[in-house]
Amino acid sequence: TRLHKALARSMIYNGLSGARGYQFPTTLPSATTEIDNPNEGYTGTLPTEFGLLGDVTYFDIASNEIEGSLPTQLGQLVKLQTTFDCGSNKLNSTIPTQFGYLTGMEKSFSLSETQVSGPIPTEFGSLSMMSSRFHVYSTRLSTLCTQLGSLKEMKKNFYAYASSLSGTLPTELGALTKMTANLDVSGNFITSVPTELGRWQDINVNFKLHSNQLCSSLPTEVQALSSSVTSGWQVKTSNDLLGLPCTWPNVPTALASDTTSISYNGMALTGTVPTELGLL
Repeated sequence: TRLHKALARSMIYNGLSGARGYQFPTTLPSATTEIDNPNEGYTGTLPTEFGLLGDVTYFDIASNEIEGSLPTQLGQLVKLQTTFDCGSNKLNSTIPTQFGYLTGMEKSFSLSETQVSGPIPTEFGSLSMMSSRFHVYSTRLSTLCTQLGSLKEMKKNFYAYASSLSGTLPTELGALTKMTANLDVSGNFITSVPTELGRWQDINVNFKLHSNQLCSSLPTEVQALSSSVTSGWQVKTSNDLLGLPCTWPNVPTALASDTTSISYNGMALTGTVPTELGLL
């Protein structure tokens, strides 16, 4: 049994809901094996009752208008294998630690383009069968847990860009030596990159670290990967890799009187804008 687009449309045609903006049913047949409803205009919250559907192997509700929390009960969908996608919704909770029970997941885990926040739970180290498409980009996550180093089958599509990540990337990510394509952690607040990423000798497409707050040059071991990445080597912008300290002083109050251009873009200056700048 599948809850998919045909069911959603039949709900519309039978007058059970409006053309858009209808909610998920809170009860489904216990034999349901797939929930496949991306881009169907669903609103409301995710029913906790979905956790009772123990035979579900595929779960895709991306690109709807669903809000609220991720139910902890979804961690009971232990037969999930190929897809768990709640991306592009209005979800705004932390990630339940119970998602660590989804140990059968082999590919396609996505919470991208949501308001999900906080750290990735340490329990995610149990998703050791994941091989591709780990998507947590455009969220409000704070850190990647060190236990992600247990995802040693990951080969491609690790996307965590524009997600408010800060600090140092975990050294344990160096254990993902099967990665061949698509690491993107750009657009965050990452300050340093561990030498252990240099162990990714097979990566050849899309290695993106740019638009962070890197305080020093890349480790030699990581820089050496540029020779094997045939396209998409993006590790810096004009604001990265300047060899500058992470903590900057206040904006200088004294500049040459003939100054014609002032640029401190991306340099994490603190304090207030000095009134003396008005004299230039």
